[in-house]
Amino acid sequence: MKIQRNLLRNTFATVLGVLMACGMANSQPGTGPFAAFPTQSVKDGRFLGFACAGLATMEQSVRVDLTAPPATTTFNIDVFDGDTGGADGSGNMHWDLGTRQLKLSLYADPLRTGNPVPVNLIGTWYGNAANATSGPLWSSSAATMPDNDWWALTVTTSAIAQAPSGNYFYALVIETDGACSPGEQSESSLKLATSNAVTFSIPNFGLVASLRQVFNDIPILYPGSTATAPATGSFLSAPTTYDGTFELFLPVAAGETELRLFDGDFDFGTDSLLGYPSGVSLDACADTDDPGTSASYDGFPFDTTGARAEGVQGAGVPPDDNNFDAFRRGELGDPNGIGCVRYELSDPEANTYFNDNPSGDLEWEQFMVASTSSPLIGDADWVYTGETVPAGIWKVKIVGLDLSNLNCWHTTACATTASRETLPDEDPDDVPRVAACPDDSVSLVGSFPWKDEYFGYYRAPHPMY
Repeated sequence: MKIQRNLLRNTFATVLGVLMACGMANSQPGTGPFAAFPTQSVKDGRFLGFACAGLATMEQSVRVDLTAPPATTTFNIDVFDGDTGGADGSGNMHWDLGTRQLKLSLYADPLRTGNPVPVNLIGTWYGNAANATSGPLWSSSAATMPDNDWWALTVTTSAIAQAPSGNYFYALVIETDGACSPGEQSESSLKLATSNAVTFSIPNFGLVASLRQVFNDIPILYPGSTATAPATGSFLSAPTTYDGTFELFLPVAAGETELRLFDGDFDFGTDSLLGYPSGVSLDACADTDDPGTSASYDGFPFDTTGARAEGVQGAGVPPDDNNFDAFRRGELGDPNGIGCVRYELSDPEANTYFNDNPSGDLEWEQFMVASTSSPLIGDADWVYTGETVPAGIWKVKIVGLDLSNLNCWHTTACATTASRETLPDEDPDDVPRVAACPDDSVSLVGSFPWKDEYFGYYRAPHPMY
């Protein structure tokens, strides 16, 4: 990843009326089930987040790695709310602000280098501008990406994306349509989903539960409420579609001696000890230095330009852990108190490793679980009592993340997918989810590139190996 500085239940009738007024999204296009990231729900506010430097964040682009099996002829990539600052059919804007639109580019990546090659470009689409609706290897559901609704892209597989194993590999790059101006305040939010023929992982990304268009977003996040309801002004006990949590899934291969996560810009500390207007007490939990993270970020596997040195205090924008009641979710009854963002990492053996001090404003931190044989054990936050860490799917659960607290990650997070079909009256987030990671087993033999030291380039090995 290149980090750049220029980066109570209401009646059915009442709920239906609110959703119609907000222009709630139609059903997802295409043939499912879908693997989605961060979720498939159109009303929970959880998104991939992109922002300009004027919002005091670390800007970034996102690369999504896609894998399709040999028998695939077509597959879907669906985007929810791909526009920025646009309006829905009722004239309402949702989830984002500004005029800096998003640019999505799909590349064939048969050697899985992760570095898109211009000659392998399948197509490029913009969030706000009118796009063509078809190309040699794709077609779309509309010329423009609608506000608060799904836009679908159907891709036809081609030999230019096929590895020697027969599998198809692609890289989807999402970025702003140009470098942001100093002080430019623009934020975009979107969800991604792919049809069941495709699995994907996202190595670097920003996450946000968005609350930017207050009068339009609050009735969705707090069903039955308006921007000024409940009458007390406090949203702490109001029914909500967002409870302060996110879940990520990470594939770990056999034989690994450690798992390293890099979390950025969590705005962990609080700038106020009282919620507004409720007056509820908030815990003081200022970000402290992490001994396992170098102040200069030595050893980090990505560019950290624009980040604060580890341990340097700084207020977030909005202020760290925004004290406005409408922005705060998921902490009531939490034994850790109201005011602290944290996450929990669980391995396939059901061991849980807690991170109660993630990164503060504009900084990065490393969080590591190491085995007893790891050469990095001295920097580990937790030690697993085995020579290698457990192989399989690990889960990260973020807890207490305020609405509109944009944070960044460097790791390999999988897509999520429902473990069974979603019923017509069921929210996808209520269905148990499993990871939908690229399968790195024998079915992909021949798909991984190796570096030829003599010739100095990457190429795929012979399929028989």
